[in-house]
Amino acid sequence: MVLSLINHHIAIMGFVPNGKAAMETANALARRATPLDDRNEYAHWALGINCWGLLKYEESLAALERAVALNPNCSLAYGSGSDDVTAPRRHLCAKVGL
Repeated sequence: MVLSLINHHIAIMGFVPNGKAAMETANALARRATPLDDRNEYAHWALGINCWGLLKYEESLAALERAVALNPNCSLAYGSGSDDVTAPRRHLCAKVGL
């Protein structure tokens, strides 16, 4: 899960020449992490933000909702899936070529 988040953040921060490839790596890592501990809300959150970065919005929201279902206090999942942050995130993803 941590490697997934690292790849996700280097993609959105523009630290790699190919942000989409880094985001796809992040997504693959999150997909591997989630079944290893299906009760880990942060694994579902990581999958949710990675799916969002790849414009897989329905899958993203499902993963974020799962994170909140596992832990209603998971503020990261609440914030990542809220309408207030969706527009800026779409703009950021488009800006870095995701």
